[in-house]
Amino acid sequence: VDAMAVRVRAATMGFIVLSSAMQTSALSFHVLSNSSFNNSGLVQTALHCSRAVNVTFLSSDRQLVPQVYMCEKDHTGACRYRRGVWLTPEIRSCCDMPHYDRPKECLSAGADDDPMSVFHCAQLSTTQNQDEGTVTATLSLFTPSWVWQNNGPENDIEICLVAYFRDMASDPYCILFAVQLCSTCVQTGDTLSLLASVHGTHWTQLFSANPDIALNPDALHEGQLVRLGNLYKIQEGDSLTDLALQFGVSINQIMRWNPHLISLPDTPDEFSTSS
Repeated sequence: VDAMAVRVRAATMGFIVLSSAMQTSALSFHVLSNSSFNNSGLVQTALHCSRAVNVTFLSSDRQLVPQVYMCEKDHTGACRYRRGVWLTPEIRSCCDMPHYDRPKECLSAGADDDPMSVFHCAQLSTTQNQDEGTVTATLSLFTPSWVWQNNGPENDIEICLVAYFRDMASDPYCILFAVQLCSTCVQTGDTLSLLASVHGTHWTQLFSANPDIALNPDALHEGQLVRLGNLYKIQEGDSLTDLALQFGVSINQIMRWNPHLISLPDTPDEFSTSS
């Protein structure tokens, strides 16, 4: 009887292993829309801003809970694995520095060999739910100061997430972070006067450039995007000197409000005059 019991258990175990292998080969993952950021939209952000989104992946086999990694699409459409960082106060400080001024400590914590990669300022954390067969990925991006050097004023930062288990992986779920020109994020304790002082403008300029704030200037909340000025469409023949005179500001102020101008050989199509 004992020998038969052993053979039965062995046969049962063999069946379970075979079943698991069969399930793994047909394993798939999908995004739970009711608990995930809808990537048909954009995450609005600005320089020196931190934004976070959640994406929950569900496994077709709830006993096999996936993990998640970040990746970056190349020109062929392939998605290359990126490691990211942990956004400590020190790393955020690194992300606030121009890429050419960052010390080696900042680069050693980064995600890859490219010193201008946004993944030096991107963090991924995950929470698995073994009972439901889900994993929730929290993607956080602190917009780096050198983002304008990558693409100029048109900056959509794309970061993709992939759920995987062993050699099975989902399609990339890509999220676009739209970096607004001439904007900043409200921090705890900020007022219009304080923001104006930090960014070299006047609180009345901020008041006029943000109609939503004009309704209640005392209702600033942490993380809120605030425009530092109005956008001006460059006309043929314009120069920075002429525009500075036209709008009553200095060239230095224009450069300060438009950090992407530093890397552009010609005058861009659009920038802020804080007028």
